[in-house]
Amino acid sequence: MRMLHTADWHLGRSFHKVGIDDVQRAGLQEILDLIERKNVDVLVVSGDIFDRAIPSAAAVANYNWMIGELVARGVPAIMSSGNHDSAERLGVARAATALGGIHLYTAPDQVTEPVRFDMAGTDAPLYIYAVPYLDPRAYATLLGTEMSHQALLEKVSADIAEDLAQRRQHEPGAQAVCLAHVFAQGAVTTESERSIAVGGIESVSADVFAPFIYTALGHLHRPQIVAGEQHIRYSGSLTKFSFSEVHNNNQVVLVDFHATENGSVAVEKIWTEPLSAQLPLAVLSGSFSELTEQTLVDQYAEHFVQLTLVDDDPPTDAYRQLTGLYRNVLDFRRQRLTPREAVNRTYQDQLAEVTTDEEICQIFYTHVTGRDYDEQTRASFNDALETVRAQLQNH
Repeated sequence: MRMLHTADWHLGRSFHKVGIDDVQRAGLQEILDLIERKNVDVLVVSGDIFDRAIPSAAAVANYNWMIGELVARGVPAIMSSGNHDSAERLGVARAATALGGIHLYTAPDQVTEPVRFDMAGTDAPLYIYAVPYLDPRAYATLLGTEMSHQALLEKVSADIAEDLAQRRQHEPGAQAVCLAHVFAQGAVTTESERSIAVGGIESVSADVFAPFIYTALGHLHRPQIVAGEQHIRYSGSLTKFSFSEVHNNNQVVLVDFHATENGSVAVEKIWTEPLSAQLPLAVLSGSFSELTEQTLVDQYAEHFVQLTLVDDDPPTDAYRQLTGLYRNVLDFRRQRLTPREAVNRTYQDQLAEVTTDEEICQIFYTHVTGRDYDEQTRASFNDALETVRAQLQNH
């Protein structure tokens, strides 16, 4: 049996106000192509199907199209709601979609209602459980736990383990997979995830996933293995959502399960497949002369660019020139080449400590230009001060 793990589609999201619905549709098509090419038996999506609680019309159209394609191809799917989704809206027709093999998990009372898959070569099945995103502020009291993600996941994991133990009384070799939309301890974040912290704490320990032979995680957009455990993974997001993700290898995870000699179920193989439907992104930094180098311009002129100009003496129209060369600059930044004195002190703090006009001039100059206040500059300012003083005396 082969499972494809993906998460964090965020349908309807934009990239620095640039719509990416077409890119997301292409990413979904890639997943469908992989399902067909790799003979996938089940698709699992670990939360954040949509980017907003009330998704755009284009986002809903992409979702409906994907669901229709899965049903038409006879591919079952298990999807859980994430912190960006409206659980109520996503789960509105879950009983009906389940008839077509699309199982939507959006409420805590579903966590002990797994989807069962028979395995060739054994009577032992594989059960796939799905845990929707559970906000402690909404569910801690209902489930009788402390108000933390850790406490909630411990409770849910224990409930699933008890349910699995009961099933094993009749199916001794049964094993379980779990979907969860959480921030696992030790995982690496990017700029585009929304914090789920409650009381300053948002992470859960990897040991809450001990009952499962594979845990398909969602929420973090960078593909990664958790706590060094190959079977606890974030697939990463469908597409890149921030310039901090420019080097992410967007992908899906494929997992093969097989029957063991003792009649149980085990993970046979885990591997990844890339998703190539991405916005062309570039993060460029350098002096004005470096950024206007023709080779660099030719390579990135049509990319979506984060541009950092690191230069003390750029032309006055540097922004106009650079945005003329790179036609899709979405994020423009300035950075001084020469570090300022007193980096950790504000301009106002420094002014509060001075007693002479000459010191005010020095602080102003270094604050504005980032340069050293050398003797030539000091002389120029002193000349200007003398001229002003003379004019004031004449009046």
